[in-house]
Amino acid sequence: MTAMAHADFDGTTLVVGNALIERRWRLDGTSLTATGLTDLRTGRDWAAGEPPAPSLAREVAGATGPTELRVECKPIDIVGVEALHAELVTPTEQGDLVRRFVVLDDFAAIAQQLVSVPSVAGSGPATTDEAVATGTETDAPRSEIDPSDVIDALTIDPLHCRLVAPRFVDQTDHHNEVVQQREWLLHPSEKSIAVQGNLWFLEHNPSGAGVGMLKIAPGPEHRFDRVPDDLQIIGEHLVTRGHGVSPTGYRQWTFLHDNGPTGRTTAVQRLQLQLRPVVPGRDGLAVSNTWGDRSQDSRMTEDFLLAEVAAAAELGVDVVQLDDGWQKGTTANAWNRPQDGAWGDYWAIDPQFWTPRPSGLPNGLEPVVDAAHRAGLHVGLWFSPDSSSEFANWEADRDCLTDLVTRHGITQVKSDGVLLTSARAERRYRRLIDQMLQRTDGALTFDLDVTAQVRLGYWGAPHAGPVFVENRYTDFHNYWPHQTLRTLWRLSHHLHPVRLRLEFLNPYRNTDRYAGDPLAPERYRPATLFATVMMASPLAWFELSEAPAEFRAEIAELVRIWKQVRHRIHTEVVLPIGDEPDGWSWTGLCTAPREGDAYAVVFRPLDSGPDWSFRLPHNDLPNSDLDRVEWLHGNGRAVVDNGRVRVEIDEPLGHAFLRIH
Repeated sequence: MTAMAHADFDGTTLVVGNALIERRWRLDGTSLTATGLTDLRTGRDWAAGEPPAPSLAREVAGATGPTELRVECKPIDIVGVEALHAELVTPTEQGDLVRRFVVLDDFAAIAQQLVSVPSVAGSGPATTDEAVATGTETDAPRSEIDPSDVIDALTIDPLHCRLVAPRFVDQTDHHNEVVQQREWLLHPSEKSIAVQGNLWFLEHNPSGAGVGMLKIAPGPEHRFDRVPDDLQIIGEHLVTRGHGVSPTGYRQWTFLHDNGPTGRTTAVQRLQLQLRPVVPGRDGLAVSNTWGDRSQDSRMTEDFLLAEVAAAAELGVDVVQLDDGWQKGTTANAWNRPQDGAWGDYWAIDPQFWTPRPSGLPNGLEPVVDAAHRAGLHVGLWFSPDSSSEFANWEADRDCLTDLVTRHGITQVKSDGVLLTSARAERRYRRLIDQMLQRTDGALTFDLDVTAQVRLGYWGAPHAGPVFVENRYTDFHNYWPHQTLRTLWRLSHHLHPVRLRLEFLNPYRNTDRYAGDPLAPERYRPATLFATVMMASPLAWFELSEAPAEFRAEIAELVRIWKQVRHRIHTEVVLPIGDEPDGWSWTGLCTAPREGDAYAVVFRPLDSGPDWSFRLPHNDLPNSDLDRVEWLHGNGRAVVDNGRVRVEIDEPLGHAFLRIH
């Protein structure tokens, strides 16, 4: 597969790339200096001169012998596409200094990472010297670049360029604004720009072309390194830093895009589809979980779960996820709030903590699992790895999960209750995830909960499975369909929607809490509730067997249609359209296929006429040929007119599901 991907080293110059992108570095001893970042499609070199510091830098002893390049082709992080992995190995007195580069075959992206560092000096925390505004008009001195802990360093041409820096917010039990974005139009008077985060774009305004950088790591507030910023621009110098405190550093992807904001979304979503390609029957599945009705563990009995399996088959979900309460051990989230409820340290409390609860499941999980399999459903389990003592019991957790997967055919795990307290805890938790993926040949899916505590966040492990984004409940008066849609719409500018597990609820519970609210959940048609999350990885966050039969039947009709086309949706770029959802604005999402049909879901707001139009997404895709529209679900009609889809939805708060071809 490496006819396009390549890596070459002549003892001084390292060149890695493919037919779309090429990077160059100069090696001097242990110092690796970036000298080129070229878009081979246009010939533009984003590296405009000698950089301010070496890349992949940490303080190490000098080289004791020649550096060699080792190359192999293998999947990225177990489940990703096959890619060229090139390791630059420099011997030192303390051991080998290893730097890894990952090159995709047909995508304009290259990753770099410190893999092994023989000796890390205890340098103090990096600092940023910000220029002070004195009121005196002078050509103020620029801040200095701190060379320590550098991942990448480039000299750029900042003229007419823009820096875009989204910041992602998790712990969604306490936050609802999941993305905050800052932008700078670069200017000489902006002496130093320093930002924390995981994702940045440097974009040339006149052309719309740009460079993106994605750091595969927890959010900056949940890391255990000491850098005050992840990216810094001082004049024409750009530096990214923060390997983390482990010898193996965080991986950073550098990728190219064009076509401005649409191109940014296109590039970063396509990159994520390389890191975890969508596999039918594994990814983008509809999951049910009873926890959203707040009965917690009080109803986790065999009879109840068998009824849930039957209702799940009727509704059409793929996975019945058993949340907290299937297991013998009692947690702090139990219905009766026991004083001794655990939230960690499970193995010390009871070595049988993760066996089926005898009082609710006297026959074990087998009757429920067998019923699910007969109905063509998968079974998922809630599982809280033991965070105590820096995940000291991670191997016991791994072996426990392996037994559950092997014995019961579990295909999906909701990983919750995680509390990372150190870099060692993070390393061990990652080993748990990766070894489970290895043991199951990539078939196991993790839903990584980011609702609370210190966890991996949106970007810590994109290869493991979707992010379980939020807990929302009508009991707590914090679920609104338009708000969940807004979360999806905003995150999808950067995260592919298939990576987001997002909920819809039973709208007929707790209606008194929404009295007089024109955007109350019960104001929406049942199918529209599902439509708000069907471009993501949907979660039926309620007791299916307790929902009205007609409610389930209306949703099931749309689910059947969705299942026929979801693979096409989840394997293409999905772009937000319209305005940010607020209940009073037309909004939606639309795929931007490289070839073939496009799919769109459109939502009519509460207070507007029935008509709206949107422009078909255009980037580098040949979808200008799309000139017909098929109405798949909803009440209304639509046509394509001169590159725009004109849609008419009969009722306020209704939806349209469309195929454009």
